[in-house]
Amino acid sequence: WNKRIRNYTAKFLINLSNTNLCIHPAKGHQTKNSKLVLRSCIRNKEQIWYETDKEELVLSKLLCLDSASGNPIIGKCSETGSSQRWKHTDDKGTAFYNLAAGTCLRV
Repeated sequence: WNKRIRNYTAKFLINLSNTNLCIHPAKGHQTKNSKLVLRSCIRNKEQIWYETDKEELVLSKLLCLDSASGNPIIGKCSETGSSQRWKHTDDKGTAFYNLAAGTCLRV
């Protein structure tokens, strides 16, 4: 699943507005179903997100941000799951919105 060639369109940290807190996997960037927590932004592989042309947010080019369980987790990229599609604008401070869940990203 992680061998699929993805078209990455952006690379960034996701932080809580007006803070130095970034979303970070509680159990590490290689652990499926890891919940997300807020930690100081340190710009390492556990905080670098890549956006694809399919509106996926992929942590360290490994696992996708997923809202299927209600609370966001990182999980296997399904390539078809709407729970892994996130909308936002390029404006700084914009929320990430998941159409399937009908809510913005919350940690």
